[in-house]
Amino acid sequence: MGVLIGVDEAGYGPNLGPLVIAATAWEVPGDPRKADLWTLFADCVSQSSDPTESTIHVADSKVVHSSAQGIAAIERSATAILKLAGRRCASLFELWDDLTDGNHRRDCGEPWFCGDDLALPIAERWSDTVSRRGSPAPPSESSLARWTKRCEDTQCHLIGVACEIVPARTFNTAVNDCGTKGRVLSEATLRLVRRLWNPADGERALVLCDKHGGRDRYADLLADAFPEELPLSLEESRTLSRYRLGDGEVRFQVRSEEHLPVAAASIVAKYLREACMEAFNAYWLARQPNLRPTRGYPVDAKRFLEAIEVEAADLGLERDVYWRCR
Repeated sequence: MGVLIGVDEAGYGPNLGPLVIAATAWEVPGDPRKADLWTLFADCVSQSSDPTESTIHVADSKVVHSSAQGIAAIERSATAILKLAGRRCASLFELWDDLTDGNHRRDCGEPWFCGDDLALPIAERWSDTVSRRGSPAPPSESSLARWTKRCEDTQCHLIGVACEIVPARTFNTAVNDCGTKGRVLSEATLRLVRRLWNPADGERALVLCDKHGGRDRYADLLADAFPEELPLSLEESRTLSRYRLGDGEVRFQVRSEEHLPVAAASIVAKYLREACMEAFNAYWLARQPNLRPTRGYPVDAKRFLEAIEVEAADLGLERDVYWRCR
């Protein structure tokens, strides 16, 4: 058996809200470099934007999620992936603590992540709006059961889901320490990989990641994350950088979401990011009911910042608690 790991992020560009990195790990028979999960799961997973009731939509989160359509579609896919891994999806904070080992939430200084929890699923609370928009219902037990059964038949199992959620102040501190947000992303990505796979164990693995901040060389980062191993460069190009690490291979490639483990990670990361923004907006709307919610991206983030900064100062919240420097 081998391990196939996919990693992706959500929230790399915004000024408000956290950066979220997620990883999914799949146990597969044989050489993980030859595993094609799209083919193995073709009868229960759909890359189409219009999946059937018996299939789960798995693709890059930008395909699954549309802000105009609301959170229901990506919530359906993310919930299926998380339940396939045996994770509970009752609330944001429970899921956060479960997937991240509780990192950064209680000590991040952001009251929206330390106060009232956000119940999941989110879409059910807006069922009338969701219905009018034609968004999909939560994953049915039959579709999840089909996927679970297919995992058993193929001996291909989702054995791990892990996340790094990096709130604004933690992000700002890390950028100041590292110099670039690309390096912050790379280091967080490899910490996740380390949680799911240790090359010193002799287990065969293929790790699939997106390119980070235009970087083509990752050997120094791999050496820092896995000091007991010497990474061997196999290829370093603009589209693909590959490294041998123990009995495994780590790839950083453009459009890595073409691989199912990365697409699944992309969905989980985006869903957690959206849930975090729900909690963030709920905190401020409780104080300013007429305030229009934000997703935190640069142009709209400035509008939101102007609306909250006086009250934030009155609450004793320094700007770096909620505004990201890069």
